[in-house]
Amino acid sequence: IGDHLYTSLLIQLHFLNPIKNTAALQAEGGIPMKIVILDGKALNPGDLSYDSLKQFGEVTIYERTETEAEVIARIGDSEIVLVNKVPITETVLAACPNIKLICVTATGYNIVDCEACRRRGIPVSC
Repeated sequence: IGDHLYTSLLIQLHFLNPIKNTAALQAEGGIPMKIVILDGKALNPGDLSYDSLKQFGEVTIYERTETEAEVIARIGDSEIVLVNKVPITETVLAACPNIKLICVTATGYNIVDCEACRRRGIPVSC
């Protein structure tokens, strides 16, 4: 992934918890975070690597996510959600209470219901 997104994610994760990579967390008996990318093809048509995210937890990548029902099912109990064009609505947030961070990999963040995120204490990074 691009340096800007990677740096943004590191900063946001630092404010959520002290940063521990997956191996360190597991060594302490902790559970790595679940990270989901809902529209990976929009950001990465195949020439970038998402490997750097794996140090933070279990990463699941979907090329495209079309419906709100798919969004909810794919986020499930993930804590970090990366999106480019997929809307994150009040309904999605209500159905996925484990979300702790939303990273928008596009210019602007109008696809995210920021007011609903604010009420839940969920940072939105752009």
